[in-house]
Order: sequence, then C-alpha cells, then structure tokens
Amino acid sequence: MTDLAEADERARVRAKARVGTIVDGRYQLDRILALGGMGAVYLARHLKLKKRVALKLLHPDVEEKVDLVLRFEREALAGAHVDNKHVAAATDFGQLEDGARYLVTEYVRGTTLRQVLIAHAPLDPVRAARIARQLAVGLGEIHAKGIVHRDIKPRNIMVTESDFVKIIDFGLAKIEEARVSTIDEPLEEGDRITGRGMIFGTVDYLAPEAAFGMELIDARADLYAVGVIFYEMLTGKHPFDARTDAELFAQQRMKAPPRFEVRAPSIRVAPDLERVVMKLLEKDFDERYEDAAALIAALDAACPEAKSTPEEPAPSTEPNSIPPPGLAVSTASGGAASTTELPPRSSRSSEWPDLGAIPPKGVAKAKPAAPAPRRGVPWWAWAGGAAVIAGSLYLFQTSRDDGATADRITTPPSAASAIDADHSAIAIPTSPPDPVATASATDASGSATASASASATTPPEPAADPLVLRAALKSALGAGKLEDAATAGIALLRGDPHALESGEGADLVRELLVAVARERLDSADEVWSAAARTQGERGPDMLYRILETKGRQAWANRAFELLRDPEVQALASPALRVAFALRDAPCPEKLARVDEAVAVGDARAALALDIVVRGCMKNTKIVDEGLARLRVRLAAEAKSAPSE
Repeated sequence: MTDLAEADERARVRAKARVGTIVDGRYQLDRILALGGMGAVYLARHLKLKKRVALKLLHPDVEEKVDLVLRFEREALAGAHVDNKHVAAATDFGQLEDGARYLVTEYVRGTTLRQVLIAHAPLDPVRAARIARQLAVGLGEIHAKGIVHRDIKPRNIMVTESDFVKIIDFGLAKIEEARVSTIDEPLEEGDRITGRGMIFGTVDYLAPEAAFGMELIDARADLYAVGVIFYEMLTGKHPFDARTDAELFAQQRMKAPPRFEVRAPSIRVAPDLERVVMKLLEKDFDERYEDAAALIAALDAACPEAKSTPEEPAPSTEPNSIPPPGLAVSTASGGAASTTELPPRSSRSSEWPDLGAIPPKGVAKAKPAAPAPRRGVPWWAWAGGAAVIAGSLYLFQTSRDDGATADRITTPPSAASAIDADHSAIAIPTSPPDPVATASATDASGSATASASASATTPPEPAADPLVLRAALKSALGAGKLEDAATAGIALLRGDPHALESGEGADLVRELLVAVARERLDSADEVWSAAARTQGERGPDMLYRILETKGRQAWANRAFELLRDPEVQALASPALRVAFALRDAPCPEKLARVDEAVAVGDARAALALDIVVRGCMKNTKIVDEGLARLRVRLAAEAKSAPSE
C-alpha cells in the first residue's frame, strides 16, 4: 500500500470512529457524507431542535496548516453573515477539546446545478432565467455584506426538486472585514490567505481580470461566473473548448464568446436573453452589469416569466433522510461533495452529456438575433496573458469536482486548497466513498436509486462503429451502469485511436476513469490501461491532467503509477515527460531537469517548477531563473501563434 493510500485509510478510520458520537453536546454525527485527508463531512442531527444539519470537521492535526484553518474560519464567518433564502447559512462554529474545528451548515435537500445540467441541459430558457435570477438575488445579499464569493459554479449551487436555488461554499470568499460586524480587529498582513499575484478558483468560471491576481476580483467577477453558468444552461455547452486550463483561461481573457446559434445551432433563445448573457461575459468588468440588482432588472425585462420564485422547502427533520446528491461541504478551505454525486464533468467539457433524463419543458422560443456589439478586449486581459499561459494558474477547485467537482456540507469543491510537494494539489483529497454513505444514490427528486456498481444489466455486444460505442458509453454513464460503461469504454478506446480527440469523447473517458476507480470495479485496471496505451500522446496527457487536478485522490495515484510505466512514457510527448519528471524525481534530481524543462516544457512544466520543484529547494535561484526563461519562451510562442 502506498503512503497516500495509507493516509487515506487512516483518515477513513479516524472519520468512521466519530460516527454516532456527539459534538459539543448538541450534534449527533449519523453518517459520513464525504471525507479526505484534512477532514470529514457528516450528516448530523441537532439533538434539541431535532433538525438535520451538515457538519464538517477538520482533523486536529490540520492546525499546523494555517492557510486551511484561516479558510475554514473565513467560510464560517461568511456563511454566518448572509441572511438570504438563496444562500445556505452557517449556523455554528467551534473547536473541540482535541483541537478539531467544526462548522455546522444548513442541510440542503436537492442536487447540484451541475447534476441538473448533466441530466437536462440545455434547459428551457424560462427555467434557466429563473435559476439565474435566484442566483442574482442571493449574490446581491452576499455582495451587500462586503463578501465576494469567488467560486460561483454549478457545483456550488444547490437546486431543490421545485427549482429553488441556494448558493453554497464560501471557502474561497473574499470578505471586507469592516462590513462584517463581529470581526474584532482587521486581519494582519501575515494572516493574508492568498499571496499577491496568486490565481485560484475554478478556471471554467474564472473572470478574465483574475490574470492580474485576486486583488482585482470584485462582485463583478461573481456576475461573470453567473454569465458562464447561464450560457451553459441555455446552450448545454461551455462558451469555449480547450484541452488545458491555461488554454481555456487564455480564451476567456482574449476571445469573445460565440453566439448561441454558432455554439449550439439547434437551440432557440430570445435575443434579449442572449444579450443579458453576453453582457455578463464582457471581458472588461466595467462593461458588465454594475451589480446584482442591475442584472435582476435586465432579467425581468428580458424574461418576465422568470420573476416567480419557487417556494423554499422546509428544513428537513426526518431522522433517516438520504443526503442530496450534490450536498457539499468544505472540509478545509473548501470541501468535498456528497458521495452520491454523479461522475464529474471535466473542466474541459464542451458539452453536457445527455443522460436521457426528464426533457426540458417546452415553450415557444424565438429565433436568436445578434447580441449587442462587442467591445474590444481590455488592456489588462492582454497584459496578463504570458503568466497564465506559462502555467502560473493555481486552481483550487473542488473535487468536491471530482470528488467530484463533488468537479467542494454545504461547501463543496473549494475544499482543500493545499499544495503538497508531490501533487500540486487543489482540493481536499477525498477518499473512496464510505460504503454506508454510498449504499444508495439519490436522484434529483430525492428518491433512492440502485447503486451504479450494482447494475445487473447484461452489457450489450459492443459495436464496431466509434459513434455507436461513444453513444453506448454516454448512455451507460448516465444510467449509472458502470460495468456496461466500462465495456463500451474499453471497446471504444481499443477500436478507435482517435477516441480522445473530440471534447465529448475525452470527457466521457475521463468520467469513466474516475468512476471505475472510485467504485473499485474489477475492470478498472483494464479501462485505465486502455486509456493510457491506445491513444498515442493523448492517453498520457489525460492521465497527467487527472494527476494534476485531483491531488491525492485514489484515481490521481493510479494515474501517477501508470505515468511511471516505461511503455506509457514512450507514448508521451517530451513536454509531458519532463513535466512528470519534475514531479516524480527525488528533490536532489529535480534541478537536473530544469534546463530540459526550459527547452521543451510547456505550461505543465512551468506549474511543476513553480510549485513542486521550488517547494523542495532551500535555494531557489536556479529554479527561479529557469522558470523565468521558460515563461519568456512560452509567451513568445503564444504571441507568434496564428490567431483564430
């Protein structure tokens, strides 16, 4: 057993030992919802109020990780000061005798918006506008308190059966202390949670101005994220396609989002509604809506039907209620999602898989018209390009994305923002789901469905046509039939050497890899081997992406071991091989790879130099000089690359 696996097992044993215990004389811990190396999330009961709550608990030994503790406290502070029905509240916070810190949050019955998108996107325009309007109402109250969420994304939005919306997870929030009355004194400079120039968040929803560091981020960055989500709800696709985070962020800084009729020709959205989305996605924050109130007014004008808000569900007091699939809680500085979450969507996903669930409600839809004229890209979007393309983008995304992105109890993926020396991690690593918590999955309506790994359906005879195999894989993943999905995935990978070239194909295979590893299917080795060895450079590229973004999770460890295999390394590009060597080599040997990284490395090597190599060196002069040279080369290549 590897050291990481042993650490995961210790965390599991430690978390299980607390089940059934009572915290601070008030909260009985009934069930593990998610766990990781830094903490665990429990479904708990307030003994006196007979009320269900979500309780996240940091392990006592996390005290030495000051940044995680500060994020945890920051989340508690933010969640406690926003009183709005569309924001999940934090109700209690404290520290136990053994030093463990805990946070009690509102228990939200429902599913994440990400799961809604997977099952139903593109949504009916009125439904999408109604969800966006509720987000705006919640954000208006958050911003009025001097808080910027900074991690608005589908996984941090809970949706009930009636489409009532609640915003969760304040693990990455920025708080204006002067406007939060209970802060006794301002934060000292040494208490700063994020370093100057550092970029974090979930890249899919990150505003262009983040290229200059998080100091420039304000409420309008949250509105930009709403714009991306709104675009996804209406088209079923992210505005941009990209293979890497750096490439995606470059497009978000530099490229105007395509019109709906270009990105999704089959959908029909009223021109006024499309213009609202495009204004939210302006590169220059001064050209976006000034605040949430302005967005609400624009939505009301463009789609008056969206004004009606579903009734807020009553708090759960059922003693045996099943946790919602998307229930998330930040376990450190963010969180891990409910163990019943569906397989994660890759951040590079260009289209939401169609799971054949309930189709969107039909309404008359107008033919799209051109959105308002686009303004030029602001100067700071151009100026911030080189650093990000060079790989200095730090992503603290929740696995709660895949752990999922569940891609952060009420605080999903912003979980651990810790960076360890071997895996430039991102979110609190989550171990495989607890058997008790995953005995049954919950669908969007809250009803239990059979475990994905327990499917008794006989896999269909694989078809030779790659399109048929991809459709079979997509359908099986959507239905939770992982054995069938594994059969289709293996056949697709072995039968089509170009299976990973399309965005949808790559996303489906990535979801399959994580799902079979999480559920520990007998066929997992065969699936992973096929992905690693049958797709040329794209196979190792996918493994590295999983390694780079999934921290210490079991599937990241599996990717790590495969990338060490000489056969897999022989398929990898020189850029990937050097990036992996910078992570894998012992500290004294890493310096010998710096010149190679400068010569052939890409953004992945830059990130490894910046985090992994620099992190284990006392004298970082050689690393700093090499990183500077690599960034100059990458910036020059980006500048000379032909524009689209």
